[in-house]
Amino acid sequence: MVFLIHWLLLLDLLDAFAVVNHSPFLQTVTSWLDDEDIFWHQQDDILFPTAITSTQPIIEVISYNKCCYYLHILQSPKSVNECIPATCARDMTNYIQYLNTKHSNDQNYTKITLIHIHEDVWNTKTDIVQSRLRIRLLGPTKASRIYAR
Repeated sequence: MVFLIHWLLLLDLLDAFAVVNHSPFLQTVTSWLDDEDIFWHQQDDILFPTAITSTQPIIEVISYNKCCYYLHILQSPKSVNECIPATCARDMTNYIQYLNTKHSNDQNYTKITLIHIHEDVWNTKTDIVQSRLRIRLLGPTKASRIYAR
């Protein structure tokens, strides 16, 4: 019985560190974050009103200057059923902007920035996407290369 309890506690501990959505693209992004020593965790809480909730995962990252970033990981859909609504990304961005405006006078509120990361853009322009994320999350360094548009 004691062995079973220890086993269940171990499984709960492993689940706490597991990535909930096991898509290959999510694993690619989180592996890159780990390689860059960027601390992250997957948001499991309900962040948005149910009308604009996305089924795609959101990763929370606190940057070098203590800003909060939500990385909305958008895996390329393989069927029509996997597509998010056309206005979802816009509505999510507008809601974050609303929250930031609503709490602008609150000294304890940390401003949130939402970044949508599309799998096809990550795959075709990997260096540019990673460079821009690195600058935002780790700050400018001498070794950083800033890509122009």
